[in-house]
Amino acid sequence: MFNGINSYNDIVRYVETAVSEMGYDEYTQQDFPSLMKKAKRLRIQDVGGWLADQLYNDSGTVSDLMGDQLYELISSKYKEDPGDAKVWAKHLAEMQKRFPHVKLS
Repeated sequence: MFNGINSYNDIVRYVETAVSEMGYDEYTQQDFPSLMKKAKRLRIQDVGGWLADQLYNDSGTVSDLMGDQLYELISSKYKEDPGDAKVWAKHLAEMQKRFPHVKLS
């Protein structure tokens, strides 16, 4: 399997780890100047953790991180065509159960 992704829950862990790492990455922080300005204004002590939370609650970020992993899981483990809209919708619905706080696409 790609990146050790063998299940839907592996994808959840991957996304959680990725946003956590992104939150503390100085280049990622530079990519979000408005959020960094907001963190400064709010006097956030753990800016990296706060940014990670913001990214985890962003539908676009979660969808982007999850998408490639789900594509690989569908084709490798389930031997289905992730390009088929019905197949993708079925597996996306499973992921949506695991990320109820955002709307996945």
